[in-house]
Amino acid sequence: MPKQTLARRQVRAALHSIDELIPVPWDLELLVSRIAEQRGRPIRLLATEFPVGDVSGLWMPVEGADLICYDREASPAVREQTIGHELGHLLMNHLEDRRTGPSVADQLAAVEVSPALIERFLARTAYETDIEAAAEEFGTRLLQAGHRRRGAAGSDALGRLTGSLR
Repeated sequence: MPKQTLARRQVRAALHSIDELIPVPWDLELLVSRIAEQRGRPIRLLATEFPVGDVSGLWMPVEGADLICYDREASPAVREQTIGHELGHLLMNHLEDRRTGPSVADQLAAVEVSPALIERFLARTAYETDIEAAAEEFGTRLLQAGHRRRGAAGSDALGRLTGSLR
């Protein structure tokens, strides 16, 4: 089976696994809480200062919790997309594909993660293009599903944009 077909199936399965958890009206933090409850493992969202570059988010499974770091300077729309993308990695269990030892992730359990530590973690992480594409597709589809269920477009920028695309 081609990698792309397998990745699409993985995205659909991950979305299906949380479909009934998507709140109406849309609330990403409530969804994260529900996913954590379903999995029996806490998920902590951490606003973080990222090093300059293309990185805007990071999922780090550590002992006793999953950390999802996002750029504290990001707009609300980018923040949601980043968290959705990282949830995709988490729900599709992409850690197995990263080729890092658990000892690296276990060292990152602090509430405040420094940019230097993020750079160190990312430097030891090998990403495959298909993995990132699958996580991005998951994040986009998740937000589309959530905002479709929102009902009337919200008054925030993301709500207005979503409403104008209907």
